[in-house]
Amino acid sequence: MQNATGLSKGNLSVQLTNLENAGLVVIKKEIVDRKMRTSVSLTKRGASEIEEYWKAMDAIRARMIGQQRRSSKRQQPIPLQPRYQQP
Repeated sequence: MQNATGLSKGNLSVQLTNLENAGLVVIKKEIVDRKMRTSVSLTKRGASEIEEYWKAMDAIRARMIGQQRRSSKRQQPIPLQPRYQQP
């Protein structure tokens, strides 16, 4: 996760703890081959929150695309007129 997010170990730990306290993830720590391994998984609530987030982002994107299309239809190209004519 650290590589994927680009966060420092300390910052990632704080963020994951906040998500765990909010009930969005479960953190499991275990020792494997004498090394600490941390696993993070979404709770049902966490998965639901992410799904709602992406739906909201899709709706915002769709509105923005619709606004861009409407505004581009209104804008007519301005014909360029020469400032002077050559003799």
